[in-house]
Amino acid sequence: AVKKAPASKRKKKKKKKDSDDDSDDDFEEKPKRKNSLYSREMVLSPDLAAVVGGEKMPRSEVVKRMWAVIKERQLQDPSDKQYIICDEQLLKVFGERRLKPFGMMKYLKKHITDPNAS
Repeated sequence: AVKKAPASKRKKKKKKKDSDDDSDDDFEEKPKRKNSLYSREMVLSPDLAAVVGGEKMPRSEVVKRMWAVIKERQLQDPSDKQYIICDEQLLKVFGERRLKPFGMMKYLKKHITDPNAS
């Protein structure tokens, strides 16, 4: 077992100078990034749109809806929960019968296109 040092010998964190003041006067709010690649609306392929229920949506929303579909249809492999077993509709999107959903983006990128790409 690991013994802890007595309270008197533990190192105390030092406060920075001028940190006594808890006011937010010097706090600058950073502008939020809008339209990053991950949050920008993308055009979905017809196969993927049929699964998630929309023709345009951000990548983050696609992933959320894919997880919702996986859970709703109970597609997790009962013998190994880190895999899913695709039904016919998801097979058109992923191209594999059994896969790890944590790597689903590598399969979905074929079905997601940027409308602003030239």
